[in-house]
Amino acid sequence: MSKRVLLIHGWGGSPKGGWCPWLKKHLELHGFNVESLEMPNPDNPLKEEWVDEITAAVGGEQDVVLVGHSLGCPAILRFLESGGRASACVLVAGFAEDLGIVEIRNFVFKPFDWIAIRSACTRFQVINSQDDPYVPTEQGRLLANKLSAGLRMVSKVKHISTREEAVRAGVLETILEVASE
Repeated sequence: MSKRVLLIHGWGGSPKGGWCPWLKKHLELHGFNVESLEMPNPDNPLKEEWVDEITAAVGGEQDVVLVGHSLGCPAILRFLESGGRASACVLVAGFAEDLGIVEIRNFVFKPFDWIAIRSACTRFQVINSQDDPYVPTEQGRLLANKLSAGLRMVSKVKHISTREEAVRAGVLETILEVASE
């Protein structure tokens, strides 16, 4: 049975937007079973709904790779914190603190339980951009530090929202690395 990969888009996103279709296709070519989740109410997201969506998609399986973009990253962290499990997580343009955006504050309002999160997943990799207009560079460093994760800090890829930016940031290669460990 092939390893499962779940793609979790960010605020205002969809499985048909950004790099999700490109990444899904290329991961499937590498033999992965890939599902790009349609997160509920993407323009007015609620943490509980997003965690429930991830929980339902994962089921009881533990050998699953979770890939989040932007708001998808704290959603993954909340899933793991609430008892969910994964074999690996790749967090792209992620954050764990309030960015000053009211619509998504409910995901990061309370501090994360980093011990619970680290115990729920064996491998983490963080990819953040030095020129992201939305997520400060420090957020990538914070995630890597709190998760004991590898950090790929890239430049000239903004919020890593497009296929071209994902290619330059090495998103596919990073997933292939963590999934094969």
